[in-house]
Amino acid sequence: MNICIFSPHFGGGYGVGYSAQKEVDCLVKKNHKIWVIHRENNIANYKINGVKYFYIPYNKIPILGILKLKRDLDRLVKKISSEGINLFYVNSLEFGLVKKELIEKYPVVYFARSTIKGINKNKRKDCWLDSIKKFFLNPFLIYLEKRCLRISSHILVKSTIMKKEIEALYGVNNFSISVVSGGIDAKDFPQMNEVEKNKFKKTLNLNQKEKLILFIGRISPIKGIYYLIEGFSNIVNKFEDVKLLIAGNSMMGGYEGFIKRMVKNLKLDNRVVFLGYIPQEDVYKYINISDVVVLPSTYEPFGMTHIQVALLGKPLITTKSVGALEFIENYNLLKLIEPFSSQEIERALIDLIENNNLKNNRFPLDLKYLSWESMTSKLDLIFKRVAATNSADKTI
Repeated sequence: MNICIFSPHFGGGYGVGYSAQKEVDCLVKKNHKIWVIHRENNIANYKINGVKYFYIPYNKIPILGILKLKRDLDRLVKKISSEGINLFYVNSLEFGLVKKELIEKYPVVYFARSTIKGINKNKRKDCWLDSIKKFFLNPFLIYLEKRCLRISSHILVKSTIMKKEIEALYGVNNFSISVVSGGIDAKDFPQMNEVEKNKFKKTLNLNQKEKLILFIGRISPIKGIYYLIEGFSNIVNKFEDVKLLIAGNSMMGGYEGFIKRMVKNLKLDNRVVFLGYIPQEDVYKYINISDVVVLPSTYEPFGMTHIQVALLGKPLITTKSVGALEFIENYNLLKLIEPFSSQEIERALIDLIENNNLKNNRFPLDLKYLSWESMTSKLDLIFKRVAATNSADKTI
């Protein structure tokens, strides 16, 4: 089958871009021919043999950037369509910019990682400047989201939480949605011994006796980092040997600056380390050296990192809003808290540190079920079914 995948951050990040690369790798091994439309600046690090890549630059100038993106997408879709595409696999709502007549004869499978409406309902702590931007931008994003859902022959989500959200907020037919979770490759997350851990800590100028609390993900309001820092600020006087590592950055907006100012105002400069973006292939190192991982998302339709943390057997503090709990709810080093609560984060950290519950316990995940090969086999069946029917029915 000839499949065109629209994945703006192909290979990059810790979620959809990383997943897309793993899925494409498996699809190629199943003898599918793949075209990838992206705007990932580091694509050279993620290329897979036999896959054609088409880069679309993104202009941040309001309106002009959108018009240019639409023009570039239309041209590319038209070009790729002439090469014999059987199906479009869409990983981002920006695909809603494409002219309807260019894709109406092709089946479209849309992966909904989240919804704008769902994020808007999430009352998280935001930066005032970003709030103003979102007030004007969100109606347009919701329009694109609706359009992607309308042009889709089928919709994919990674958890039942997300499936219910789309059904409730957009009235999508239950039979138009399939749940295909993210996968994990154990060889990407090896255990490090103490010598390796100490050597890596040294490269980061970390004291080997410090207890390390790790946050990993985008620096954005829905990740709950505001509440983590607030909760962390309440334990620093109680535990002199704790340090918070923040791995990730902000993709846009002023929220990262807002968080860094918060750290400075709380006088946590010497207790909080901003690591910036770290490549996916290095994520396992940071999880290995951490004593506890805190992922306090207020909105998280899946959560790839949660499964990775459980595989490496680290204590994990996270909220009840996470879709990946379907797979790790019985993990005995899991502490579930309510979202939006710095007090619960504080209590969970104190409990783990005071009771010395920071020991590793490798979680017996069903890797056969959660392997990328297993996930992609499900995608393969869905793609073939959708392409075979080439249904003109729209989801809403």
